[in-house]
Amino acid sequence: MSQVMRSLLAGAVVVFVIALALRAVFASEYLWAWDSVLYARAIADFDVASGRPHPPGYVFYILLARAATLFTGEANAGLVLVSMIAGAATCAAGFLIGARIFGAAVGVLAAAILIADPLLWHYSEVAYPYTVLAVLSGSVGALLWRSRGGGAGRALAASLALGLAAGFRQDLLLLLGPMWVWALAGRSPAAILGSAAALALGCVMWLAPSAWSSGGLERYVAVTASQVAGVSSIGGSEPQGFRENALMIAIGLRWQLHWLVALAPLGAWVLLRRADGRRALWPLALWMTPAVLTYLVFHIGEWAYTLSVAVPLALLAAVGGTALMQGARSTIVRPAIAVAIGAAIVLNAHSFVLGTGRFSARAIEGHDDGLAIRFAEYRARFPATDTVIIAEGGYQHARYYLSEYRTFYVPSGSKVTRRTLEVGPEVRRAMLFLGEPRAHPKTKTRTVALGNGVDIHYVPLERRSRLVVLDGYVAVEDD
Repeated sequence: MSQVMRSLLAGAVVVFVIALALRAVFASEYLWAWDSVLYARAIADFDVASGRPHPPGYVFYILLARAATLFTGEANAGLVLVSMIAGAATCAAGFLIGARIFGAAVGVLAAAILIADPLLWHYSEVAYPYTVLAVLSGSVGALLWRSRGGGAGRALAASLALGLAAGFRQDLLLLLGPMWVWALAGRSPAAILGSAAALALGCVMWLAPSAWSSGGLERYVAVTASQVAGVSSIGGSEPQGFRENALMIAIGLRWQLHWLVALAPLGAWVLLRRADGRRALWPLALWMTPAVLTYLVFHIGEWAYTLSVAVPLALLAAVGGTALMQGARSTIVRPAIAVAIGAAIVLNAHSFVLGTGRFSARAIEGHDDGLAIRFAEYRARFPATDTVIIAEGGYQHARYYLSEYRTFYVPSGSKVTRRTLEVGPEVRRAMLFLGEPRAHPKTKTRTVALGNGVDIHYVPLERRSRLVVLDGYVAVEDD
């Protein structure tokens, strides 16, 4: 290993340690969302066909989280530890890739951009796999880029890495597939066949245990196909789906750069003007464009999906920022530009650390505090023996954290005209978990104000009352 490479690896370790130390302060204490609960359940009992977790299962991610949980002793803490390590590794990958391809200055700036990235930072603190998506997309994408025109060994290694990475996030096959094809272009048929075999071998490594633990390959494929069909934007509401997805993509990409957003198009323009830069712009486009097009077609439901392009996006911004500083000939202007870029990076970090937006430490704290208060008050005020919980978006949280209560899932706006909930004569109240779903306008609702903006809403029941669902509303009927 050359001295330069050893220096770059040492720098990547420093970046990783700094990023991890910053993230260790803000870890969430409760599972973040519906899917987070499914991941937690899968740690104990993996079965994709039964929704532990949802298809396609991410078996390597679950195994990694299971190992982390052995260390932390609790599922949420294990999942968050994986998120934090993957988020810090994304920052280190940005430094190493940027320094190898564009030079040390770009690597350092890309690392700083990623460390302060509000979206990446936020999802490094919660039980979600999107920082894993970020680091794998960045690392495997770089391997594919490096394998282009290299020896057969590089192509085999990159192909195997892509197949294995899909065991953590199967969507990587779709996102990096075009880049894989580009990396193999011009090779001999034997080399292409060998790389395809390496990719297939990597996929078999996760497909076999996923299918086996889910009741067989046929069952696994069926539930996965159903999941894919369910999130497609193509259908009767296609225009609305595309608009919503485009907005979500724009928000996700904007929040990754935030105050530095103008540097990305500047970086693309700088590369386009240079002959050597155009050779780099094409793989960067292949790295990012398939993700954007994929997210237009599917209901992604999370801004964090855009973290699949966190590394190439940071590289573009870093190229733009470096060119802006190096292009200033004045000894006064150049430091001023550097200070302005540094200030924007600090503002990005401020948005997460001290901000009040959706991607901030305060949002995570509010989520945790709201759940903690509700769980404590439910148990203190409303015994499980005479209380049931009605939930929608928080259904999985209620089942996981309040398992002693019976919980009913009632989606708002349900097309079911009328449905009776079998609650039993001993039940005296139905809690509307997180204020959802809504009680029927003609049904009495009581509220317990706990302060800090947290309220508990419930519907009281008499001994001869029936609890029913009317068009998505919870209602009480008396005999």
